[in-house]
Amino acid sequence: MKKILVVDDEPLNRLLLCECVKKHVGNNVATARNGKEAIDMLVEMADTANVLLLLDLNMPIMDGYEVLEYIRDHYLPEKRPTIILITASYYKAVQESGLEKLVTCYHQKPIDIERLVKDVLTLAV
Repeated sequence: MKKILVVDDEPLNRLLLCECVKKHVGNNVATARNGKEAIDMLVEMADTANVLLLLDLNMPIMDGYEVLEYIRDHYLPEKRPTIILITASYYKAVQESGLEKLVTCYHQKPIDIERLVKDVLTLAV
């Protein structure tokens, strides 16, 4: 089972996502308030390929785009975490940036919890 890292600047979103994931896949869940915290946590992990990242795009300090760029620039494809984007903004901006190759799937807010759980269960194993 992969370690799950929920990255969102909104405390309520982090709590809801974290509790939803814990309910269905267990307690191997960590949270970060922004992209900088997420990158710091990834750097400390020995096996980043065994991480499922639930990543918000719009955050202060370091946003999801910058996290995707960092992952692209610092990790070989086989060492990259699996990424589910969670965003209130339109996914087209990610496609236009060329970063969509790093993303396994995305969910637009408001989140369809059943679909998210299905994707997490599929990708966390």
